[in-house]
Amino acid sequence: MQGIETYSADDVRETPEGVMVSLEGGIQPVEVAGRYLEAQFTTDIGDIVFLTHGILNEEQLSISLLSEGIAVDYLSMGWPFTQAVLENVESVEGKVTFCFPASKSWRLSVSRNLEWRRPMWFTGVSRKRSFQSYFNLEKVGE
Repeated sequence: MQGIETYSADDVRETPEGVMVSLEGGIQPVEVAGRYLEAQFTTDIGDIVFLTHGILNEEQLSISLLSEGIAVDYLSMGWPFTQAVLENVESVEGKVTFCFPASKSWRLSVSRNLEWRRPMWFTGVSRKRSFQSYFNLEKVGE
């Protein structure tokens, strides 16, 4: 993946199922899971949005890849009875690094095509597809 740039969504509106995110450039709004837009980045592949759900003591993080007005990939992270806060979200050398919850560090990159990924069963991470994803998510610390 080439560079990742931080950007701001033009508009974010709540819906019963999540939020509608309007991206820069006038592309039609895209509905994604989550309630609070925490961070957003643009790449040459699409736009990455990080949303939390605002659930007390059981926070969930949803990360979506948006391209041409649709959500083409998605992953979700969360653990029961864990107070989680998304922290230290930044773009570093073509990847997004972040902590969620604060004790776990992650590195996210995006591939140009769907690629085989090892399933992350029983880790608190779920994907749109178990074995293929545009996202490559790596745990880098605890």
